[in-house]
Amino acid sequence: MIRENSTSLVHVAQVATVSRGIRQVFVKVFPEPFTANGLTNELVGYLVARAGRLPVAARAYLLILPTERLFAVHPAFRQHLVSESGLTMAWATEAIEGPPVRLLHSVTNPEMHRRLRKWKMLPSVIAFDDLVANSDRSEDNLIAVRNGDFVLVDHAEIAGGLSRLHGFDANTQTRSFLADEIFGANVPHAVKSGMMVAAESHYETVQAARGEIEQWLDLLSAGKRTTAHDIVPYLVERARMSPQRIRDGQGLLV
Repeated sequence: MIRENSTSLVHVAQVATVSRGIRQVFVKVFPEPFTANGLTNELVGYLVARAGRLPVAARAYLLILPTERLFAVHPAFRQHLVSESGLTMAWATEAIEGPPVRLLHSVTNPEMHRRLRKWKMLPSVIAFDDLVANSDRSEDNLIAVRNGDFVLVDHAEIAGGLSRLHGFDANTQTRSFLADEIFGANVPHAVKSGMMVAAESHYETVQAARGEIEQWLDLLSAGKRTTAHDIVPYLVERARMSPQRIRDGQGLLV
């Protein structure tokens, strides 16, 4: 499977891991000028979601790949993958057994509406996407698995997205694609309450993920302080404001 567009290139591969042997993974490469933001966003989104016990891939990896091999997989994007070092860093997650929602039904399909409305994690996922400022939870970014559950993939568009140029604004307002498509303007009170419960734990979740996020950002930047590191205080501030932001956005009084 190969999926390509101007901002990201995805293919399936097998990687040899130290602790888990040979694993099938989805490899995602970000052509320039999207490499730094893409890797930062995927890494941070995954670690925060995992700290919040949301359903994500079992393992994720940062891979350092020979650029020449990527030329063979994505020949049409050769000019965007050129690297002075001859190496390219990529994001990878272990393969998930299930199709993207897009391959089953549109989110607007009544059957998919029913399935998503029954998903017990839905309020927490909507609240999470608000925390990380992700308005791109589309049919491609949810994997349908067994027992009516779903798994989150693709966090590249969090926090201003791949085209982020001017730092982070913790006051950014984002709309939830999922909430809009499933409920429109009539979000049930039970879902709103679930979002508030999730929002109350956001600060603790971000703090739990903070150390690992900073460790990996240091590795991505070879130990140098970069603008990517500013995503940490940005998330801390958004987490601090989460309950009030959800309360105001959903019209809740308490």
